[in-house]
Amino acid sequence: MTNFQNLNSIETIKNYFAENNGLQLSNRYFVSITGLPQAVSSTGSFDIQAESVDWGPRALYFVQDNLTGYGGGRFVPRSQEILAAGANGLMIAFPVTNNNYILDIMNRWFNYFYPSALNRVDTQRGAWVLPYYDTAVAPVTMGISLLDPNGNPNSITKFYEVFPIDTQPIFLTMAKSDSYLRYSATFGFRDYEMIFNNATVSV
Repeated sequence: MTNFQNLNSIETIKNYFAENNGLQLSNRYFVSITGLPQAVSSTGSFDIQAESVDWGPRALYFVQDNLTGYGGGRFVPRSQEILAAGANGLMIAFPVTNNNYILDIMNRWFNYFYPSALNRVDTQRGAWVLPYYDTAVAPVTMGISLLDPNGNPNSITKFYEVFPIDTQPIFLTMAKSDSYLRYSATFGFRDYEMIFNNATVSV
């Protein structure tokens, strides 16, 4: 029988966090992307020093079964929404370095999907010609590692078939002299999995 008297004691709370290796810090993470087309990245991958990651929610969609009883019946789960679109995607904010590295690679990525006559990064395709999904999206994987204080991964979440959806406005101002430029983009994905307590997984 559960002893409810001690469930909320300081000692019980301390033991709970001690048994579960403490708290996951929200500023300990690492982001990496692999499987990019060569026209976007010559190495096919890049590690991101992300300032922030806004991880979209999961949601279940329901239908009512119309069985007898009150209202339209029971709510039955029918599908799950995890694909990025607006708030359900991965919004990542990047600090922009002086070589404008993240601006360059993101522009190349967008131009790879829909090149104009001026922005052809893949010379094998003409202007306004879209790439095949199996080439442009299917191989791309993003990994977000949640790290312990020593930099070891507590878990790695792999997002599959990753693609950029949109970017947020770039804000320039002369009103501040001590701020750096930020660049935010939203990414979509097909599916994902979380791998826990496996420091050997690479993305």
